[in-house]
Amino acid sequence: MKRFIVAIIAFIVGLIPGFFIVFNSVFSDRSGSLNERLFTFLLVIMVYFILGFIFGFIEKSRPWLH
Repeated sequence: MKRFIVAIIAFIVGLIPGFFIVFNSVFSDRSGSLNERLFTFLLVIMVYFILGFIFGFIEKSRPWLH
């Protein structure tokens, strides 16, 4: 039951940066420079890496460091 609850929470928490960061980078009206676009990609990768690390550390039922 704990794994199910952690999975639901991880899904909901993953929607928040998905909405605010990813959708903002895809659907923003301004066309920024290459540096702004690269920063947005880096920000998306970092946010999902951190969330994956946190939820992988919380849910220890499977070895996530392989």
